[in-house]
Amino acid sequence: RLQLKLVIIYNWSFYNSMGYLDLSVRPCADIYLNDKLYGTTPLNKPLMLPPGSYLLELRHPQSTRKDRIVITKGDTLTRRVTLNLQ
Repeated sequence: RLQLKLVIIYNWSFYNSMGYLDLSVRPCADIYLNDKLYGTTPLNKPLMLPPGSYLLELRHPQSTRKDRIVITKGDTLTRRVTLNLQ
């Protein structure tokens, strides 16, 4: 009697389910997404984020800028920002 086994291999990567934000800000600023601090520019590498809509807030002691952004799975959103200092 011959028995056959079926093996299914599923290759899934956590990194492919995320999106990225590549952000450059002059002068440097704190990065907030939906009111959560993610770091300060300059960044060493893009931020890895779950797909979705975010309120991006860049805070500098003399300026703040807010923008609505959308992160898409598998894509990198690039933003180059120069803050207007007051």
